[in-house]
Amino acid sequence: MLACGFRGRQVGGDQRVELIRFRDSQGLELAKHAGAVFAGYWRTAVALAGLAICETVTRGHAAASFDLAGSARMTVDAIHVLSATAWVGALPPFLLLVAMSRIPELRREAVVSMQRFSALGHPAVALVLLSGATNTWLIVGRLSLHPNSPYQWKLLVKIAVALAMTCLAIANRYLIVPLNRNHPETSRNVLMVGAALEIALGLLAFALVASFGLEDPRHKKRRSLRE
Repeated sequence: MLACGFRGRQVGGDQRVELIRFRDSQGLELAKHAGAVFAGYWRTAVALAGLAICETVTRGHAAASFDLAGSARMTVDAIHVLSATAWVGALPPFLLLVAMSRIPELRREAVVSMQRFSALGHPAVALVLLSGATNTWLIVGRLSLHPNSPYQWKLLVKIAVALAMTCLAIANRYLIVPLNRNHPETSRNVLMVGAALEIALGLLAFALVASFGLEDPRHKKRRSLRE
């Protein structure tokens, strides 16, 4: 998703990137160099990043066992982590695209890239929600959560954060983007604020997930002192 705004072409045996015009000549030269390097290695870089992210599922509650059930948990967890990082990781470039759309020379390319972002964003959000619900059922054992369990309480907060991010994404796509026809500047400003809020909420969700490994996912009833 992070690379959805770039387009490559083969010229004279060398891989180059079609770059949009920049006013600053030094910035253009730097962009040409960075773009040429990125065009040749972005698939490898994305694959290595994906593998590094998937490696995290081999630790924690999803990897509590390496039987069939454990493999299912780790597979679902990998899908959840990849889709979540794709969603949140694509938001900073999206902010740059919104800013670029203010410049007449860059507007067309920026709008095309934002359309690609939107097309890939829908399945990413759907995968986050579906894999998250499945992961909860596989690890906790049920979809209903008990707030007295520290793990499940944090999980409830994470679910609330994910739903808030989803509402922001839906509002941005179906309420704010159409506003661009009559009020383009207002639409851009609100889009940037909404995307920034999504990033902040995404970082909060990642912080909650990082603390999950310290807690027992199962709720255990406390024994009374008389027992």
